[in-house]
Amino acid sequence: MSETLFLESSEALSALAEMNISDSRVSFFQTAPWLALWNSRPRFQCEVMVAYDGDVPVGYFPFCTRRKLGFVELYSMPMGTYGGPVVLDSERASLESLTKQFLESTITLKSSRVNIVDFSGELGQAMNGFRVSECSTHVVDLGLEIDGIRSKLSENHRRNLDKSQSLEFDVRTVETAGDIESYARISAETDLRHGVKHHIDRSFFESIPDNIPDLNLQWQVVYVDAEPCVGHIYFLWGDSVFYWHGCSNEKGLVSGANFRLFWDNIRNFHERGFVSLNLGASPAVAGELERFKRGWGGIKRTYHEYERESTLHANLRKTRERFKR
Repeated sequence: MSETLFLESSEALSALAEMNISDSRVSFFQTAPWLALWNSRPRFQCEVMVAYDGDVPVGYFPFCTRRKLGFVELYSMPMGTYGGPVVLDSERASLESLTKQFLESTITLKSSRVNIVDFSGELGQAMNGFRVSECSTHVVDLGLEIDGIRSKLSENHRRNLDKSQSLEFDVRTVETAGDIESYARISAETDLRHGVKHHIDRSFFESIPDNIPDLNLQWQVVYVDAEPCVGHIYFLWGDSVFYWHGCSNEKGLVSGANFRLFWDNIRNFHERGFVSLNLGASPAVAGELERFKRGWGGIKRTYHEYERESTLHANLRKTRERFKR
């Protein structure tokens, strides 16, 4: 590789769109629509490092930059998704060499924090000096016959599904401002129930339809007895589906509506020919969440998060965390 070129915002998005990469080569979170969503957020800017051999692009590394309080933070992909390098020409580039070039450039960018979440399992040697955290997700095999998929469900999940069959169950595709408001309200109620800070505001949800094409998005709100109580957001890419965000208030939990929506969607994705459903990140401390995902018969997959930050940034982060307690 003879050189690398860093592109920002509209230039970065145009470059990715022009590459016209096969959906089997990348995850949805390494594509222009996802970067465009984050580029629309305050203090965020999407960027792409493109590596060339002569005039031929051989790989790229998409990321987001956040500038806050004088600090520069680089994320391979924010919000519990998978980023990292993409090889376009396997004979002239590798994931490891692309990563090393990217990391060398972070010194020039004077970054106070670098966070890379990788699902490939091939970046280990390139990440010397980084703090490594093991993460996990569960992937449902949609290639089985539907009876085989159901047979893998836990007893608790099957019981809740049976309970939910009598619901007055109205699933709406999120299209209007009212639907977005309903989803945002359920999300806030979910965070309050879990005792966590509400980290996705309504404006973020409002920016999703402006940046994510319809063919890549399945966004739903469930109404039970005319009340909004459950919502799911899925991203569709190639033959795979990624469950990115979901929420359920007390009524959604008690009624079993959340289980019903998951199962109806699993059947629908199976019928449409998708081969896998990734149920998203499960933090190590979220045992209840992991049990819920395991109950859908998913196979556990581990991956790694790599982080490096300056001493000043680390000390300020720890101070903020102490004040939040």
